[in-house]
Amino acid sequence: TGPLCDVVTGRTDSAARLRALYQDNMFMAALDEEGTWYRYHRLFAEVLRSILTHESPGLVPANTGVGFTGGGGTVYFTTNGTDPRAPGGGLSPAASTAAPVNIPASTVITARARNGANWSGPIRGSFLVGPIADASNLLLGEIQYAPLPPQSPAELAAAAGANAFEFLELVNTSATETIDLTDVHFEAGIEFTFTGSAITSLAPGERVLVVSSRAAFEARYGLVFSSRIAGEFANASRLDNAGERLLLVNGLGATIADLTYGDAAPWPFDPGFSGYSLVYVPAAGGNPALPENWRSSSLPGGNPNASDHLPLPADPAADDDLDGLPALAEHFLGTSDGDGADADAAFGLTTGDLVVNGVPETHYLFQFRHRLGADGAVGSVESGGSLLLWDIDGFTPHAQSNNGDGTATVTYRSVLPAALSPERIFVRLRIGIRP
Repeated sequence: TGPLCDVVTGRTDSAARLRALYQDNMFMAALDEEGTWYRYHRLFAEVLRSILTHESPGLVPANTGVGFTGGGGTVYFTTNGTDPRAPGGGLSPAASTAAPVNIPASTVITARARNGANWSGPIRGSFLVGPIADASNLLLGEIQYAPLPPQSPAELAAAAGANAFEFLELVNTSATETIDLTDVHFEAGIEFTFTGSAITSLAPGERVLVVSSRAAFEARYGLVFSSRIAGEFANASRLDNAGERLLLVNGLGATIADLTYGDAAPWPFDPGFSGYSLVYVPAAGGNPALPENWRSSSLPGGNPNASDHLPLPADPAADDDLDGLPALAEHFLGTSDGDGADADAAFGLTTGDLVVNGVPETHYLFQFRHRLGADGAVGSVESGGSLLLWDIDGFTPHAQSNNGDGTATVTYRSVLPAALSPERIFVRLRIGIRP
């Protein structure tokens, strides 16, 4: 009865749900004319005892045979991830009757038993032929979660709002293996599964895009990346501009990516407000769930099907323009080792009035320009009261603002107010190769 189910499940609508299941011929039998008492149709118990034989779902060898057992009805199945029961209760054109099935490649089988107008619930199994995608070879590398609104006539015709231009990019990080994406799907954040999508495998180094709207994406980025689009976010799902959890798993239920991004520190600021995307820093080699391993894309709009990572200079110690800055420092700062004058404006020390922990104070501010794609180089701010002793704890990150040319202006503030700092203060930027 409805009240009994309410007690067991904690719901308050069980009576209505039981009536709906009965009316949809979902293996429910009424025991009274009022429709108060129900029981499962006898066929349902037989379906529950049905099993996929020869092999259980999971990781299987190629050409595995799969069969079905169970009585009381005819078993229908599909191998493309769709439901053998068509909307309205009929038989899907993609459905086949139960028979041994050969699995040459990764396949998702969905099966139901049918007896007259009655259908069982679906039974679904993923038979995966490796190598399959997992956390060791598939990386969620770019998140465009707060794109700019439509601007050009083509964009305005294709999209009503900015969220239509959202996209996610994944990349096969394996150097040797083509990986299978069958049944790779999101369980938190957007809704999407690679089963039945336009792209179900990735060669070494290949990238794949999942977009909010294909029409909007092509209006903004053109058709050059269309072949790398696996599909669109399902069920009008969207990326949250304020941040949310993204959970990507494979067909075995193993986690591929699990992170909760945000639009405020410690996450990069510009991807949440200025149309830049959030980019994983591969050189960091760290946990993708941690914000320090992500940065803003070099330019607004992100880098679909590409990387804006810039390689280190061939000779990091070279100083072709004789300005005293080695090529590694010029690479990090976004200046040229062929122009001896452009480094003068790349960094500087000033003071500024700030409100820190609710208290208005004057602090020293150290600003420097940073090339966003220089992932192989790392910088740290050091300070001291002399040129002999340097401290890495005297300054702390304060702000970063993208300049729109592939660089950002980074600001560190002194931990202590200027009035409490040493009478003389020296600040330097130490630049090295990322370990």
